[in-house]
Amino acid sequence: MNSKSFRMSKCMTTPNMLGSKKKANKSLLCTVMAGVVACGGAASAATLDEVDLTQIPLDKPTLDYLHENNVTMPPELDGEGNVVNGTDNIIFPESGYTLKEVEDKTLLNVITKYSLDSSANNLTEHHYQVGLKNNTYGDVNGDSANYYNWTYNDSTEGYDFVETTQDNAQIIYKYKSPEAKTYTTKYENYTHDYGTVTDLSGTTADTPYLMVGESVYNNLKGETASIDNALFSKNSISGAANVVRDATLKYGKVAGGAIYNEGNLTKIDADFIGNGINASSNYYSYYEGMGVYYYNYFDSYGGAIYNEGTIDYIFGKTLLIII
Repeated sequence: MNSKSFRMSKCMTTPNMLGSKKKANKSLLCTVMAGVVACGGAASAATLDEVDLTQIPLDKPTLDYLHENNVTMPPELDGEGNVVNGTDNIIFPESGYTLKEVEDKTLLNVITKYSLDSSANNLTEHHYQVGLKNNTYGDVNGDSANYYNWTYNDSTEGYDFVETTQDNAQIIYKYKSPEAKTYTTKYENYTHDYGTVTDLSGTTADTPYLMVGESVYNNLKGETASIDNALFSKNSISGAANVVRDATLKYGKVAGGAIYNEGNLTKIDADFIGNGINASSNYYSYYEGMGVYYYNYFDSYGGAIYNEGTIDYIFGKTLLIII
């Protein structure tokens, strides 16, 4: 069988402490399914343009495959197109997740991949549940721990990442108790729900519909502020999109689990514990030939901090960010 594979995912976002418009270009990693041709029975160092991009096993995370086969990341270039010193010949890192094939695609954190039998012009679905390689994070010598899991929410028909008991924990975060430290200001247990939007007016990734400005701490355009010796603990925001299907690609985002900044923050001296965002939406897509067309992109950014302005200095500990 001459087979190729590709995949799409709608299930899982990764934690971001600092969300910003200026994000690294991840399109290459998101679009290629990389494979490597081994020479002489062993894989040698190679760049992405030297590898076979069709032979990665469906149950292998892309980063793991690149790392195992010594594939180097594209180097950074300066303004004149020269390689920045120290950024070349760096092997791709391993991923932090696993893929386990399952039959039930309605399970939590399941992505769908497709194998193509080109001789029969036939696609076969394969469902993989994404899991974490490690479920314990933080300070291994910590005297305290928070416990979290994904719990089904009947109203949104999706899963929320919530605090739970030790017996039901899927994620454990250990830390040294902050009670021994005296904070000047504490921002704790704040929640805000932006509700459900039915029209995502943003039509490009650079001009999305925004749910922002109602975080526990907001520094708006034209304002200058400083955060000194503060604790941000268990603050969260949420929002949802329920958009009628049409032929327009639409974008939206809910951002800033604890801090939203579009002005100037000269300093953030703070500890962050268990802040986060819950974003949910209906998700439309359809296939035409081999193309995939998406109608609605709604996501969360900045589980602790979302920045649209400037931040001069950040100091503190981020114990856990929920997105």
